[in-house]
Amino acid sequence: MLLSSLLLGAYLLSVTWCGKHVPGSPFKVSVLSTADAAKVVCSGDGLTSIVQGAEGSVLIDARAAGPGLYSACLHSGYIDNGAQKTYTAQLWLDDSR
Repeated sequence: MLLSSLLLGAYLLSVTWCGKHVPGSPFKVSVLSTADAAKVVCSGDGLTSIVQGAEGSVLIDARAAGPGLYSACLHSGYIDNGAQKTYTAQLWLDDSR
């Protein structure tokens, strides 16, 4: 039997034979992460500055980091006359590499 889970956490694995638990069942199983965020490499001109109205690029290379989900979000702390200015960013996945 091969077990697989995308969700990290603690689980109980019940193994039965003819409707009865085998010795030790249910088993406590922990699904741990093999992902290593330290192995993600970010590069590109968009990491330091982007000219207003122009495109800037950021490459997020997570190939060596192991399986997992990633997110990217553009934040701004810029305040203008007491109102929070907001910015939008378009993100797309280029998995052709």
